[in-house]
Amino acid sequence: MKVGDRIKSLRKENDLTLRELAKKANISHSFLSDIENNRSNPSLKRLQDIAKALDVTVSYLLGEEEQNQPILEKLKKFLSKEEQKFLINLVQKEGFHSFLRETRGASDEDLATAVRVFKAVKEGKEKGEQL
Repeated sequence: MKVGDRIKSLRKENDLTLRELAKKANISHSFLSDIENNRSNPSLKRLQDIAKALDVTVSYLLGEEEQNQPILEKLKKFLSKEEQKFLINLVQKEGFHSFLRETRGASDEDLATAVRVFKAVKEGKEKGEQL
């Protein structure tokens, strides 16, 4: 799988439009389209921006970490679609990136524990509680 294909796949898995990801990565949507369609190769800086926006490593985008799926992908088996969207939103808005990076490679039991924590946070937010 090429870098552009991997980016497009991750963008779709995260329910982001081309424009939304481009905005998060601070690049033009036309350039992102060219990258996703393998018409253009991004610089290392642009790859870093895209990786950060997708909460993965540059190594993953380059195919060097094939065995280490992004943590959000691993968590999907524990979450409903609604909970997945909530978790992605939480990560993007509340700064859970470092926690998710630290849990890369965690066991399913550890991930299930993390899911329980996220669900408790979700319930608290729905009740209007602060983090």
